[in-house]
Amino acid sequence: ILCGKEIDLKIELKPAYNNELELAEAVVEIVEEYHMEHHVIISSFHAKTIEAVHQNNKAITTGILARFAYGSFAMDETSDVIVINSTFVSEELVQLVHASGKRIFCWTVNSRRDVEKLTKLGIDGIITDFPVMCRETIYEERIPSILVQLVENLITAFREVR
Repeated sequence: ILCGKEIDLKIELKPAYNNELELAEAVVEIVEEYHMEHHVIISSFHAKTIEAVHQNNKAITTGILARFAYGSFAMDETSDVIVINSTFVSEELVQLVHASGKRIFCWTVNSRRDVEKLTKLGIDGIITDFPVMCRETIYEERIPSILVQLVENLITAFREVR
């Protein structure tokens, strides 16, 4: 795999013609061959596919894709991550997912406004068509507090020297 272990990958499985088990087994085999078990998240809208990945290798992080915030998907034991359409994310949903010991990722987040809103809600990951914009938006928000901390540290150090 070209990325090696430099970056983590999110792999979405889209089974067809009832091949959930075969697809999951084949992908797990490739992930294991390249020793990427701790560097991927395998997700799918199909619960059977996620269950099959989980049964084949429990070390691989799995995520159920949810179109709506409905039902008890946060309690599913075979998924580690809930990946949900960003329009359905609320503070209460983020708290519910985190309380269940899972992380919550949102898709497809393509505007600065949505990145800012979801970051403030405490989501754990963003799926986007514009990763540079997301990174810039997230870090722009953090830079002022980092600069304030740096200035405070410099002032404190200066006072201690005097």
